[in-house]
Amino acid sequence: MWDQYCLEEVAKWPDIYIHRMSAYNKLKRSHDGIVVEDYVPRPKILVDLDLEEDSIVLETVDLVED
Repeated sequence: MWDQYCLEEVAKWPDIYIHRMSAYNKLKRSHDGIVVEDYVPRPKILVDLDLEEDSIVLETVDLVED
């Protein structure tokens, strides 16, 4: 039953999505907003963490006693 009624509509989904995204981008530009395709990535800062200062402690806990 789904194949009979919905399969043609599902085939149109990519076109509908592209149309909606282009309309959204035009709307955001008209209101001076940030648009997804206009975003410029910035370099990331990498931080090396010392293993000695790691706050994760491997510990076995018996939950039955709680």
